[in-house]
Amino acid sequence: MDPHDVDPSDEQRALRAAQDGDARAFGLIVRRYQHQAYRSALGILGNHDDAWDLSQDAFVRAYRQLDRFQVDRPFYPWFYRLLRNLCLNHIRWKKRRREDSIDVLEERGGFLEAGPDADPERATEAALMGEAIAAALRRLRPAAREILVLRELRDLSYAEIAELLDIPRGTVMSRLHHARKALREELAPYYSEAVS
Repeated sequence: MDPHDVDPSDEQRALRAAQDGDARAFGLIVRRYQHQAYRSALGILGNHDDAWDLSQDAFVRAYRQLDRFQVDRPFYPWFYRLLRNLCLNHIRWKKRRREDSIDVLEERGGFLEAGPDADPERATEAALMGEAIAAALRRLRPAAREILVLRELRDLSYAEIAELLDIPRGTVMSRLHHARKALREELAPYYSEAVS
């Protein structure tokens, strides 16, 4: 059975079994959400290795704290808060050690991809724009980068982001507005070069 096709009642049964100590039942939950967790961590951290490690650490932490989870509630928003806190703590730890390495969207190949029939000049422009966006994202604060990734790359609704971040919908809209503005400011030199 595909773990992504599990209906909510099956997920609740698996979580109840996991709360009773059944690690195999929790394995179903891990398989269902591991890719989503990795992508979320990558969006916050920008580094593939760190994203993989911290998403796995978050599942271990979730399993250990499963007794605190209310099975009648959706699992992923609760899990995402654990994952997010781990990621933000990791960023603070890296800043203290001046290891601010980031590799944004390498797996995806950038934001803009040219099709096989694309004009070579346009393909080059798209690649350069993708690199400029990735570099601009690296310079943003982690919270701004996170909200942009959730909305623009993962295509989550404002309501879904509000639930994941445990903030009001209006706050999502405000943070997104400021993050977009910051990204535009980071990209301003690129646009001025393109125009001249």
